Amino acid sequence: MFRNLDAEQARFSYTNQQMADKLGISRVSYENKKKTGKFTALEAKKMCIIFKVKFDYLFATDDEMPKAHLSVKKIADGYAECDVRLTAGHKKNKLCGRWNKMKYVVIMGLILITAGAGWALKNIVWPAIKKDPVANLILPAATALLTSLLLCLLETRQ
Repeated sequence: MFRNLDAEQARFSYTNQQMADKLGISRVSYENKKKTGKFTALEAKKMCIIFKVKFDYLFATDDEMPKAHLSVKKIADGYAECDVRLTAGHKKNKLCGRWNKMKYVVIMGLILITAGAGWALKNIVWPAIKKDPVANLILPAATALLTSLLLCLLETRQ
């Protein structure tokens, strides 16, 4: 399941029994966890420390790893014309499934918030601006100006 875990284990010449001993579990449990990927957080952290690597590297799955594709188009006069394509790995996001289920609820909530804001503008803010335009526009204008200045400042710092 985890190519890099297998590679690091081989690089360090550790057997499954040795790894299980280092993690404090049985060999059978270790082998099952390697197949299913259901290591505890503490076990995963221990393995990262043992192999001196980051979690994302050690537990990368096949669909997250970059792949290289090489195809030879033409061979002539001792030269080969090759086409090399690199494909970056695609990390599956567990939240995607939840988002698909909840997106209509979120969209409906945004529509209700927008409708509420429109009602407030029409019935509260607009009559106040009509009554005293100068006094009631100073605060929003100052807020907009300060927000713009803050955004410009943040952009220049990056």
